[in-house]
Amino acid sequence: MKCKFCRYTIPPFFRVSGDESDPSWVGAWWIGFVLASFIALIAVVPIICLPKVLPESLKWHRNRLVETSQAVRRRTPECCGLAGTNKTAALYRDTPIQEESSLLYTSIAPRGRGPLWYKLWLDVRHIPIAIYRILTNAPFMLITLAMAIDSLVVTGASSFMSKYLERQFNVPPSRSSFLIGCIMVPMAGVGCMISGFIVQHFRLNSVTTLKLAVGLLFFSLVLTPMYLIYCPHDPLVGVETTYPDRDGQISIGNYSDVEPSLKSSCNTHCMCSESEFRPVCAEFVDGRQLSYYSPCFAGCVESYRPWQKMYSNCSCVVETTRLRLRQVKKGLCESKCKGLLGFLIMFAPLSLCTFAVGVPIISVILRTVDYNERSFALGIQGILVRIVGTIPAPVLFGWMFDVSCIRYQSEPCGDSDVGVCFKLSTTFKRMVLYLIPALAMGILTIVLMVYGATLQDDPLPDVPLEDVERVVEDGDRTQPETAAPLLQ
Repeated sequence: MKCKFCRYTIPPFFRVSGDESDPSWVGAWWIGFVLASFIALIAVVPIICLPKVLPESLKWHRNRLVETSQAVRRRTPECCGLAGTNKTAALYRDTPIQEESSLLYTSIAPRGRGPLWYKLWLDVRHIPIAIYRILTNAPFMLITLAMAIDSLVVTGASSFMSKYLERQFNVPPSRSSFLIGCIMVPMAGVGCMISGFIVQHFRLNSVTTLKLAVGLLFFSLVLTPMYLIYCPHDPLVGVETTYPDRDGQISIGNYSDVEPSLKSSCNTHCMCSESEFRPVCAEFVDGRQLSYYSPCFAGCVESYRPWQKMYSNCSCVVETTRLRLRQVKKGLCESKCKGLLGFLIMFAPLSLCTFAVGVPIISVILRTVDYNERSFALGIQGILVRIVGTIPAPVLFGWMFDVSCIRYQSEPCGDSDVGVCFKLSTTFKRMVLYLIPALAMGILTIVLMVYGATLQDDPLPDVPLEDVERVVEDGDRTQPETAAPLLQ
């Protein structure tokens, strides 16, 4: 949706001549967010109509109470793998659970009568104690730290990945957003479904679930060198290279004693302003390309031809271009390398593994807290993940783009460091984008491995759910001989 609206400008606010290949082009990026908000509001209506407790959920809670009262031990798909204690929701204990110490009874029991303030007091009196228990739960905090680091990488990369494709591979904004959306959205859904199916179908315990998460993270870590793939960009004359001489020779960066400058003898008569960055590209017959800061700095004297998107008779272009002598086209030079395809091929499985990690981690974290505090623990976890990962991620990655800028657009007032950055150091940006995910994935893997080393496999055998339900329905408190081997 975003890539579609980026092709259109917004006349009420900005009037920009040209198309999306122009760096000054401002697309209607915000329309997609407005439409998504309306769709979300429409989706809220059927959700509001749902009952407070779903019938199947109420039936499941009643079965739990019956099984607990009969002291039946069994493995459940959502609660398995940790040692049975009164601090976790992993396993049922052999000893009956006291009614006053368990919210399993109070969660579905009718509320007592009394004034409204008393009912509110019954709800909020356990909040401070629950917060203290959750924040002092070392496994919970370790897993939350792992999820925060994962969120830091996912949010930061997804926010600036389209901009990365634009700068690194010279891809138009609409196309870069389209490519990222076509890869990240399907891979996120497929990754979550695959990992969820594995955890549920094979009924993995905590240790095995953590091994699955570590394996996915390790595979993602192996794919992070994809950021080293790049397309060499054509130099910008006057910023990265000197103006070509009569023989067409140029000097690049530090390989020449002459400092690159936008002003040259070929454009001194044009009275050009550095505050207007409108790049043009010169394509020569031998396949080389050069980008110029603007048609004025390229020395073009003939007016722009909209039907051809060309400027002609440019005095700073000393060689013959493909179409005619001293002619340049509007926009930056397009990259001709094939590195984008290799980058996207590696980016797809990286996205799948990164999003697939979330399901095993949530499955493990639900087993580290008391069953009665699982919903509250997820809320606290969401706050911590956003404070540590989601909120600072755009700031961190945005800072990385800022420090990689090698040339700012000059403002009319003369300050050269307050304008918009129009030239980024692709080498520095690649290295930082490679190091941040690699470091984050490494820390995340170590955290999960350290936590997994403290766990032990569940000694209980796998008990088919049908056999347990049959025993419960029979109502036999003295377990029958046929079911005894299964419930030991």
